[in-house]
Amino acid sequence: MSATHLRAAFGDRIDVTRVESERVSMIGVREVTSSAVRHFFDDLLVRDVREEERYVVSNDRVTTQSRPPRARPRAGVGGLLTLPFRGETWRHLLYALLVPLFAGLLLVLQYVMKAAYDSGHAGVGPLVLLGALVFAAAAGPAFERMRLRIFFDERLERRRSGRVSGALVFLLVNIVLTTLSFAAVVGWAIVSARNLTYPIWGWAPYPDPAWGGPSPVGAVTLHFLAGVVAFFALPWVTVWITERQRAAVRRFAAEPS
Repeated sequence: MSATHLRAAFGDRIDVTRVESERVSMIGVREVTSSAVRHFFDDLLVRDVREEERYVVSNDRVTTQSRPPRARPRAGVGGLLTLPFRGETWRHLLYALLVPLFAGLLLVLQYVMKAAYDSGHAGVGPLVLLGALVFAAAAGPAFERMRLRIFFDERLERRRSGRVSGALVFLLVNIVLTTLSFAAVVGWAIVSARNLTYPIWGWAPYPDPAWGGPSPVGAVTLHFLAGVVAFFALPWVTVWITERQRAAVRRFAAEPS
């Protein structure tokens, strides 16, 4: 508990050294641990004590490999309604939105391959695609471990040995999950901003068939309700997808615990 508290308070700025006495045996205190101990862990924002810290003892020095608790979306209406306003949720949103390697590669490849086709060098496109996939497979694991360290302070060791099949599985899974989470965040921002402000600018005649139309009241009401649903539901979807992505990084791109 002392080591955990010091780690949470000072992080990497201090080293923790365990000192053992040959004369004094280990003292067990679990018999007097009361329910108030939960407040100690609440202060440390520890939801799953077993996964929070893994202590490694080497030459009487205690180091830690931190694995922050997973921010599972809370079940129930209350958890869903508070999710967009929680700091941990925004951490997941930024993780999905900022510097997603695989989603970025897909966007860049789209323009590169189109430019090659328009310039009469259609054969260059497949070579560019192959090179991008090789680059993603080689740099992807280290890049994703870096992203976990930046956004979640989760420090994972490089996988010392791995099969080519595992690298290919991670590549394919991460392409799908990264693209889905990126699309969910972008969709959340666009739909929420547009539809939640619909009552301000959406009062206009609707001669053509429209959602809730042709009455302006119906169109504004339906668009606004869709914005409310998107505002609260898409963060839940994003958190769920990014947690699957974090699990994939631990499984295929990091040394097993």
